[in-house]
Amino acid sequence: MSKNIELEFHSVANLFPMMTASEIEALKGDIAQNGLREPIYLYQGKIIDGRNRYIACLETGVKPIFREYEGTESNLIDFVISLNLVRRHLNTSQKACLAVEILPELEKRTKDNLSKKMSAIRKGKAEDSAILQNLNSSQTASKIFGVSERYIFDAKKLLKESELLFNEVRKGKLTLQQAKKQLNEPEVSAILQEPEISNVVELTKNDLRRIKDLVSELGITEQKAKEYIIKRKKQKPSANKQNSHVGFKEVKFRITEDTKTKLQTFAKQQGKSLSETIRDLLELELK
Repeated sequence: MSKNIELEFHSVANLFPMMTASEIEALKGDIAQNGLREPIYLYQGKIIDGRNRYIACLETGVKPIFREYEGTESNLIDFVISLNLVRRHLNTSQKACLAVEILPELEKRTKDNLSKKMSAIRKGKAEDSAILQNLNSSQTASKIFGVSERYIFDAKKLLKESELLFNEVRKGKLTLQQAKKQLNEPEVSAILQEPEISNVVELTKNDLRRIKDLVSELGITEQKAKEYIIKRKKQKPSANKQNSHVGFKEVKFRITEDTKTKLQTFAKQQGKSLSETIRDLLELELK
């Protein structure tokens, strides 16, 4: 991104994700060859639509073409969304995530509209039935984005449970169903909830391959996969200690109660279990 950006981006423009680096490069190539075909929309001196086009113009030296938004502020979100939904190839899950992100603004607008309607009713300028319209922000978002309220509910729930997976859906890397499935898998849930590990642990080639497999199979970030592998490596010594007897052949024999009592007393003095003490004695005898 160029450091020569002069115009600010309006918050409503940030509802949609920026293009990837490769997409920006392709856009720059197109604009350099064909010029800017679609104008950059402004409202109160800020860009509400066309951030990527503006950056591409600055970096290619092409003069930007601006157009002022002439609608009302209350319809600003609808205008920007309509432009982007037509232009971008968003799937249903992405639309649901975007709907969730504009819910706070829609709720604010709903309250403002409700306040105006109540005022009009008190003045006798509106019917009581008018107050029943546009009270549900989820319904409004559903109509704007063309997705069901159920999808919006699922996206909202996903955001609360895992911002990481929500962003993956928002970018189009996962669908809502895939994200929900991963969220419900015990291994993934554990990885997402584990804190970051700062201690340095050397990773082998097998570890690096396993990290790639986790990223591919579970859809998590490479950092989270790395933390998961490191966590397991740090737990290995204790696991090996628990299984340190592996390789020994099980032997059964009988001893008198008196001998058992003596062995227990000896084991206690040594700070070991009875079985460990007997095994040590046998190993000593066999040497």
